Amino acid sequence: YEPSFAPSELGSAYPPPTAPPVGGSYPPPPPPGGSYPPPPPPGGSYPPPPPSTGAYAPPPPGPAIRSLPKEAYTFWVTRVLAYVIDNIPATVLLGIGMLIQTLTKQEACVTDITQYNVNQYCATQPTGIGMLAFRFAWLMAMAYLVWNYGYRQGATGSSIGKTV
Repeated sequence: YEPSFAPSELGSAYPPPTAPPVGGSYPPPPPPGGSYPPPPPPGGSYPPPPPSTGAYAPPPPGPAIRSLPKEAYTFWVTRVLAYVIDNIPATVLLGIGMLIQTLTKQEACVTDITQYNVNQYCATQPTGIGMLAFRFAWLMAMAYLVWNYGYRQGATGSSIGKTV
């Protein structure tokens, strides 16, 4: 596109008006300011779009979602009992780890002797074997929970507590 005028000559970058068409006058000017879309048809909503050519019609809508009857729901006490049953093995494993850690603790005492007083300060801490036993029990409990809630419930649809 090459303009037939120089912008510096006219003082503006817009092209000059052209001559009217041969058969009549200029087309009507566009509406001022931006135009709004046409109002919707009476009835509150637009009509559905026309079907596309050569394509299949969309499937009919599915059945309405209905709530289950009250008898289909499990009683809350049963759900709590299933949760407790699911967590008993993990709790037992953690309890065994804590018991080993507690039974293998060691105690260190320091005696402070001054001119008029004798004080003894003692501190207990778990041994390396106790800490290792507790960490192993914790890992086993987590592995059980992942297996029960993740793998088993995902594969069969229910955990150990839900099957009981």
